[in-house]
Amino acid sequence: MPETSRLLKLIDVARDNAPDARRALLRGIVDVLISPSYPFSATELQHFDVIVSRLCAHADAACRRDVAEKLADAASAPRGLVNRLARDEITVAEPVLRRSKALSEDDLTDIIRRCSQAHLNAIARRRDAPPGLTTALIESGDEETLIYLAKNQSARFSPTGLQAMADKARRMPALQEPMTARYDLPPQMLTHLFFFVAPALKREILKRADRLEPSLVDAAIAANRRQLLGQARCEANREMVMLADQIEAGTVREPLLKTLAAERRHGPFQYAFAHYLGVDLASAQAILKDRRFESLALACRAASLGQQTFAKIVFSTLKEDDDKARALRILDFYVKVPLEPAEQMMRFWRMRTNAEAVRNAARGNDNDDGPLELRNRAKGW
Repeated sequence: MPETSRLLKLIDVARDNAPDARRALLRGIVDVLISPSYPFSATELQHFDVIVSRLCAHADAACRRDVAEKLADAASAPRGLVNRLARDEITVAEPVLRRSKALSEDDLTDIIRRCSQAHLNAIARRRDAPPGLTTALIESGDEETLIYLAKNQSARFSPTGLQAMADKARRMPALQEPMTARYDLPPQMLTHLFFFVAPALKREILKRADRLEPSLVDAAIAANRRQLLGQARCEANREMVMLADQIEAGTVREPLLKTLAAERRHGPFQYAFAHYLGVDLASAQAILKDRRFESLALACRAASLGQQTFAKIVFSTLKEDDDKARALRILDFYVKVPLEPAEQMMRFWRMRTNAEAVRNAARGNDNDDGPLELRNRAKGW
């Protein structure tokens, strides 16, 4: 139908005050407004904006929803009307919140501050949500909103936004799976998630271990060892000073580990063990605190330590009679640990250095660090 004929018909409809006629008028004006065959000027669009906004104010929810659906994908949608619809009840607002490009980042941020969690859920599913918008959602959204946001692979995050999402995932188990599945996580964030997600998700992260570039892992090992040397130098006893000299000289090798373990010189051993593995001190302490000894088996296997050295380390850490039975079982497990997945896991340990690792080691919260997968795989070896 030519646009002039359509407009004349709408003029006739406008003379009818019946509710059905008003709804027909509203829908008809919107159809004309979004038609690509008639390019309206900016002034004309402003007039349409005022007229249709007034009509919408008196329309029922079903009609407003119909208008929102029509305008959600329209390139020429009037901004004022779309903003009004975006702040409507969620059944009306959802299409424009999810799809309309007439809404600016400032518009959406204001809606996040003022409207319901259901509105936030819809915004969290927008395509190409920019970092500023995702940050606002992280600050105001509940668990459901954050899950929608994590599942939205087109959403973009700032580094601090990703860190905030990972921190929330620690407290919200339901958020862990969608966060683990994100393709845009940098290696450091994968490492961060690895140490508190469920075993099944650890396996998924391990499949992406090749994303930990060797150069990044090597840099992390070098940084860990520099930090260890500095920490050892700061220890106020002669034994640690001597160990620092050995670290600096590059003589921390397997025989020294065996000696320190056999003599139960726990302080120097922890530093030497961390240096040999290439992890930070907090990670070494967390490995040694695992009373199932599986983290230790994993670390020693990946570092190619011999079974005798592993046994000396295990028995040097025993504190209770029950530990002896565990230790004997783990000696058998050690030779069955598959080398490749052990090395994959150690990449994450070596990349782990951060302040949170230090806090967790102090609290002793790092006992479940992934060896369950190795135990399951070793059963058939």
